[in-house]
Amino acid sequence: MAKIIKKKKHITKVPNAVLYVNSRPNNTILSLASTNGNVVSQVSCGSAGFKNCKKSSPYALKQAINIMLSKMTDHLVQILSVIIRGINMPVDLFTMLQKSGIQVTSIEYDTCIAYGGTRQPRMRRT
Repeated sequence: MAKIIKKKKHITKVPNAVLYVNSRPNNTILSLASTNGNVVSQVSCGSAGFKNCKKSSPYALKQAINIMLSKMTDHLVQILSVIIRGINMPVDLFTMLQKSGIQVTSIEYDTCIAYGGTRQPRMRRT
């Protein structure tokens, strides 16, 4: 009989980290990176077990944040800065980070502002 050998998870210690929140109409992606920019772990509402239109619900975001907080404690994150990109404002994120005990140094909004607008309608023939 062949024995199944499980590999141990290699967990990197990241005391200073950056949390990127990429919020879109259909999904929200949370990426935890070191200060160098190396992504340590990533969670989305889809990976939390939600499908289709349920991924955009606030409850799915709350579950994804809970999974990310457990990963942060695994990586021993103490100091965190947050960068938010996108249209939906994850308000639950701020309250859950305050309750977790992780020190949040800064919160930045890096959403691009749309410019140029739509194409003008054609000229009317007379």
